[in-house]
Amino acid sequence: MNIYKKILNTTTTVLLGATVIGGVSFASADPLSDAAQAENVRQGVGSIDVIETFEMAGSACDEWIEARGWTVGNNQKQDGTRFHVSNGSGTIQAKPGHPNYIDSRQNAYEKAVLNAKATLIKYMNSAIETELTLAVKEGTFSSTPIQTSKNTTEQQAEPDANGWETAYAKTMRLLHAELNNQLDSRGVDPNPEPTEEEKMAAEQATREILNSEEFRQLIASTSKAQLKGVRRMFVNETVVPNERGSICVVMLGSPKTMAMADAIMTGNSDIAPTGYFGKPLSEQIPDKNVQAGIRELLNSYGVQMSRDEAGEFHLIAYAQAGARSKTKLSQSSAKKQATLRAQAALAAFAGEHAAVTARSENSETAKEFADSMSEIDYESNRAMEEVISSATPMINLSGGRVRSSWGALHPVTNQIIIGVIYQWSAGSAVAAKELKREINQTARPRNVAKPAGSLNTRKGLQGSASRGSSESDF
Repeated sequence: MNIYKKILNTTTTVLLGATVIGGVSFASADPLSDAAQAENVRQGVGSIDVIETFEMAGSACDEWIEARGWTVGNNQKQDGTRFHVSNGSGTIQAKPGHPNYIDSRQNAYEKAVLNAKATLIKYMNSAIETELTLAVKEGTFSSTPIQTSKNTTEQQAEPDANGWETAYAKTMRLLHAELNNQLDSRGVDPNPEPTEEEKMAAEQATREILNSEEFRQLIASTSKAQLKGVRRMFVNETVVPNERGSICVVMLGSPKTMAMADAIMTGNSDIAPTGYFGKPLSEQIPDKNVQAGIRELLNSYGVQMSRDEAGEFHLIAYAQAGARSKTKLSQSSAKKQATLRAQAALAAFAGEHAAVTARSENSETAKEFADSMSEIDYESNRAMEEVISSATPMINLSGGRVRSSWGALHPVTNQIIIGVIYQWSAGSAVAAKELKREINQTARPRNVAKPAGSLNTRKGLQGSASRGSSESDF
């Protein structure tokens, strides 16, 4: 969406040799007099009527951060606790309707997260090196050596008319003549007429360069850091018909989120944070049974951190995948894919090593020719490359489970989306470890005195198949 701002009665003023246009100061070597300036304003010279601006990718996340009074980087709560914020955006490369459009949306979110983490890494640690080169040249240096008394008295030996160099030159001329005869016999012109492009290139090469200027700037930067406990706070998806959409994300980290990450990484549930009593998780997770909940789930990705009614923190991971068809097999495959993506998001939350390398080049060349004093041949080049990489070690997600899954049709493309809501907490990790211990433990017989003549019965042999469904049995 384009945004237009109209500036009324904007004038160009001069203050201490600097021109002020719309609040921006530009240096002026020849400031105008008050009378000349007033005349320019009267005639409309230097005035600005309309400045056209446009909405940049990720601006929704920028506005979300600004609305809370936060800044990218370090922030501080009212109690003095520090937390960090970063944001990034990613492009949905597949256009709406493409068979891979749904998965491309998930990819765009992952790219937005990588860009947000890159912003955070560069904020913490960034090594930059730059190289500037400026070469100015006028005229051409002579290639003929300066004559001195030494080299003028020395006699240069004349080449032997019957020497090897002369014989080689004659042989090459004979070979070229024979090749020309063969080409001519086959109807191939050995000396074709050059094309217009070739003529122009040859003419340009022979023109004498009066002076030239070459400028080049090279910049290289490297940043790397270990991250943990970085969770998503806000996600915005923009879909434009017949164009590539984009997704932006706001990421946040705090001592509590990092403590949750340490609880996953170390397996020690005692270091997980606790807080005040909150709402039940069922009230904090979008309801897939209502339209408002489905709309929110369509834009839900990544890991959020929620506190339940007992004060225990939970990590809720959202992920999506596209189903190729409405068959149960296709939906099941998409659900497994979404589950793996949710688990990967939790693993990255627990800990990852990330690095950012970037390089850029900005160069330009200007040439002035002797045969045309007013003509300048100008060439420029700009190149940029940035590589963001993240690696997560093998992490044990004991206690993680799929809380629920959902399916819906995309409102624009009608393609099938399968979503997964994955849940983990320190309490569930403890329960999972206890279950594993009980399964691996061999049951021991109870030491109970048996009456004389009684049968050697064991627990579980009596009852029907419907028994064992009470809570005391599992």
